[in-house]
Amino acid sequence: MTFGPANAIKITIYQKRPNGSPGDWDILGCQQYGPLLDTEVP
Repeated sequence: MTFGPANAIKITIYQKRPNGSPGDWDILGCQQYGPLLDTEVP
């Protein structure tokens, strides 16, 4: 099975603490997408 080209957007959100350090409340970044929900993509 083959797929044609696709469009994609990559967004990097920097965390205040290093991943997995004491005080890091979101090790996998799963809770960081909330502010992006209202972003309109042309």
